[in-house]
Amino acid sequence: MSDCLNCKTVLSFKKILKSLWLGYQDIECSQCKTIHEHKFKNRIITSICMIPVLFIANLVMNYFPGELLFKSLVALIIAFIFSFFLSVLSIRFLKFKEVEK
Repeated sequence: MSDCLNCKTVLSFKKILKSLWLGYQDIECSQCKTIHEHKFKNRIITSICMIPVLFIANLVMNYFPGELLFKSLVALIIAFIFSFFLSVLSIRFLKFKEVEK
């Protein structure tokens, strides 16, 4: 888990996950109000985590029996579950930098 670069307070797991899912929004430390932004490495880690999700969704779309709408719905649900699970696992590898004022 990442710490605040200013006061060493642990950044909230919920804040990091929310920031990740809302497009890499900046995170504010709850203690000292320092703003942290995602490093470029975080985008690469998240992109790498999405590769298995796309692969599994493709497998469902191609090999799952049923109508197109049903297959699409199943692929979407599976993709959401896997992407959420992988983003939770990837949080420990994310790093932040302090925003210059």
